Amino acid sequence: MPVVAHEEPGGGRGWRLVDDHGEPVTLVNEYLSYLSDVGRSPNTIRAYAYDMQYLLRFLEKEKLLFQDFRPKHSVTFLKYLREDASKAARASKREEKAPSGRQSPMRLSDATVARVLAAVASFYEFLIVSELYGDEHPMLTTEGGKPVRPRALGANSRQVPIRRRVRVKTPERLPRPMARSDVEAFLDSLTTLRDRAIFLLCVNGGLRPAEVLTLRLSNIHYGLRRVSITVQNQDPRGLRTKSREERIIDLHDADTLKALSDYVMHERPTGAPTDLVFLVGRQGSRRLEPVSYWAINRLFTRRLTALGLRTPWTTPHALRHTHATELYAHGMRDMTLQKRLGHKSPQSTKIYTRVADHTVKDDYVAALQHMSEQEKQA
Repeated sequence: MPVVAHEEPGGGRGWRLVDDHGEPVTLVNEYLSYLSDVGRSPNTIRAYAYDMQYLLRFLEKEKLLFQDFRPKHSVTFLKYLREDASKAARASKREEKAPSGRQSPMRLSDATVARVLAAVASFYEFLIVSELYGDEHPMLTTEGGKPVRPRALGANSRQVPIRRRVRVKTPERLPRPMARSDVEAFLDSLTTLRDRAIFLLCVNGGLRPAEVLTLRLSNIHYGLRRVSITVQNQDPRGLRTKSREERIIDLHDADTLKALSDYVMHERPTGAPTDLVFLVGRQGSRRLEPVSYWAINRLFTRRLTALGLRTPWTTPHALRHTHATELYAHGMRDMTLQKRLGHKSPQSTKIYTRVADHTVKDDYVAALQHMSEQEKQA
């Protein structure tokens, strides 16, 4: 039951689900098109397409149709995700062993299960508002325990607090910033003006990699010492800015804007058919093409590996974590940090306001010393 890529009518990459006989799964594909129409990112749509595979396998196992899925099945579905689906995932991992040789997980992660449940809940909401499913929502209920019927998902839905019938607690992920010394070692290892400008925008500007790669020449404001992040939907590489609002990023440090200017003035290829800032240079078949996310991720990984600094969780996005963690540690307020990072919800920014482990240790040691001094005085 593969997920396949295709070209959307308006341009860009889309995703479709086909069954084991190669036939399109119509209802699911209509749902995926709906997600695209309401502005969900290609990565989200792709993830939800894979998540719908679990629902289809479950319905096949239970001999149910989409319309037969009821609230009682949501509990059985969760059990299926915890047991049968996890067994299938383990079997798949055994067939294609990871290069690292690490053991495959014993079950689907809590985060994966939670996302699958969210995808299925969203799918049935789509079926209900499309009048393709006429019963109460199988995955949602009101705070008071009343069933969510089609009319509750209409004009008055915002007045009715709704929650999922089945929920999974997921571990709260904390940011994993890089040590500043490691960042400096990494930056010093870069050999081109382009690469240095890319990663300085991540670590000193807090930009997401996709925001860096979709930056255009018109987004650079040298006199104001800033860049503007604009909403991108139709990037040929499938990249898109996560935030749906434009924002301004001031760059008043000594290095970032200079590195960006040096690249544009001295290294960026001339005669490019695009105003995207970061392009493939040198000679070769890909000259003048926009730099891909895969390319900068590969470069980042290779450099860290060569420096002996690579860890499983250290990705280009860790530079953004480093930026946010350092700004908060040096006094930037929650609300201004939220705006700079382009977070829609304050909860997304809260992860950077946690007390760091080394701070806990320092306070603990100080408390022990204070206790020891008091005991000596007694």
